[in-house]
Amino acid sequence: LYLRSFKREFFSRFGTLYDVRHYTGLKKRKRFAKRHGVFVQSLYNSMLQWQSEPLHTSLLGGMERRVRIAAIQSFHLIQGYMEDGKRRSNIEEGKRRSSLKAGEDGEEEKKTARQLCDMAIRIYGLRDEIYLQLMKQLEKNPSSTSRHRGWKLMEICLKKFPPSDVLENFLDYFCRQRSRITQVKLMYQRIYLGADQV
Repeated sequence: LYLRSFKREFFSRFGTLYDVRHYTGLKKRKRFAKRHGVFVQSLYNSMLQWQSEPLHTSLLGGMERRVRIAAIQSFHLIQGYMEDGKRRSNIEEGKRRSSLKAGEDGEEEKKTARQLCDMAIRIYGLRDEIYLQLMKQLEKNPSSTSRHRGWKLMEICLKKFPPSDVLENFLDYFCRQRSRITQVKLMYQRIYLGADQV
């Protein structure tokens, strides 16, 4: 109880310092905005905002090559789970919603979430990248369905692996600013327990 009130007070005074844009581990925006050596203004402007196209590089800087490749794969999984980048017709969307209401268990969703969590647990340097990618896809996302699925995936991840000590306050602040206290509680439970084993 004390920790909760302390954090609430702390973020009310110093929260803006923990806006994700100030996270020191991020790749420099100019570097992120280069695709195949060519500067792309739209990438520069929207580095930490929702995008429908695949990610071309990691959000974090200083990662070894295999982790950067895994970061691109993790973003693909996140987009698949959130159904970003897919354009469904009204008929397809209606069928999907009715099948979900009918109790279809969403095996594909579970498989995607499991793959993402397994990658994060196996490749330590990928954990913060995944949380940053989730925050990116939740920021200025035009689809309420996608946002709902993104928060659901964030919850699944928080049940499996914690963010690093360095990212913790940034993720906490991001969730609090959006009134996602469930995710904050899950994060601290997982920090206390540590990551699951593969």
